[in-house]
Amino acid sequence: MKDFLAFQLAVHEVCRKDSRFSPQAYGFLCEALEHTTKMLDRSEEDSRHVTGQELMQGWRDLAVLQFGPMAWFVMCEWGVVRSEDVGAMVYNFIEIGYFKKNDNDSIHDFSDGVDLQNALKKPFTPARTGGGGDE
Repeated sequence: MKDFLAFQLAVHEVCRKDSRFSPQAYGFLCEALEHTTKMLDRSEEDSRHVTGQELMQGWRDLAVLQFGPMAWFVMCEWGVVRSEDVGAMVYNFIEIGYFKKNDNDSIHDFSDGVDLQNALKKPFTPARTGGGGDE
């Protein structure tokens, strides 16, 4: 993660401008970005860029790993209930210069159509078995 003081200042600034998301959500965003670059084996500084869809996959993966069945509830507490919310946080960081973007990047990259609630709850939902019920 970038220098801790720079991170704290960036979070303070974006939360002052846009209070929809908790400071913890921004911390998790940085963790998810790191997780995603490792998952994609992009450890070199010049190849660390990830797309919105790649970041969302890493976000969901890390949320399930860290928070298990509580992942959806944690995200709700932080104000992150849609993929577009993650995109808004990324672009808040871009706006203040904490993150950078490529010319091809767009906030619409986070409109992946994935139901975040389902993606975070599904790994912990028991599979239905056929028949069921007392006969």
